[in-house]
Amino acid sequence: MNQLTIYRQYFTKTDCYQAGIIQKPIGIQVHSTGANNPYLKRYVQPDDGRLGVNNNKNDHNHSGLKVCANAYIGKMANGAPAIYQTLPWDYRCWLSGSGPNGNANKLGYIGYEICEDNLKSRDYFLTAVMKLSVLLDAYLCNEFHIPVNMIHDHSELHGMGLASNHKDIGHWLRNFGLTMNDYRAAVSKAIADGVEVTYASDTISVPMNKLVDIRTKLSEASLLLDF
Repeated sequence: MNQLTIYRQYFTKTDCYQAGIIQKPIGIQVHSTGANNPYLKRYVQPDDGRLGVNNNKNDHNHSGLKVCANAYIGKMANGAPAIYQTLPWDYRCWLSGSGPNGNANKLGYIGYEICEDNLKSRDYFLTAVMKLSVLLDAYLCNEFHIPVNMIHDHSELHGMGLASNHKDIGHWLRNFGLTMNDYRAAVSKAIADGVEVTYASDTISVPMNKLVDIRTKLSEASLLLDF
């Protein structure tokens, strides 16, 4: 059983949170920030004693911004990577942008950002992307009955005509010889192993019977990775 901690700090000051549009999650959109700054405090504020202070005050918890994710993955002030949930999972995020076939946000795709570094650190990549992001996806798939094939990065959503033209997170995966298919295979393995999530002092266990349908669908999958 995998263990995962999620810190909650909702972006209550944002127009997105105030809009409070609730919808049924049908997929997951995985983004990365496109900037060499792996620290969560750049995007997530106020400081809770773990994040550190963003003295530039250019975080994403403000009104007037057109971007607002359900969660962010990056480093806390002590350098340890972590997940911060910033919107309820069933709130419509503002993240994908639109394409000729629509907007992934409006279709029910949960969306989160992974804070990029210089895209060269294998340790950070394995922890932030191939561990925390993968486990978060596995948990969300269990919680909302989302099939693994409904996990897409920004680049794939653009190719589907459902997002603006960005290359993340595929460009990061390629630096380490991986693809989104490899990433989804890692999510499948995490689902099979099980995920237990802790929100602050509240522990949420995923019942094994919730995994049956997904495990059946994935029983013939070829798992390429073992992170």
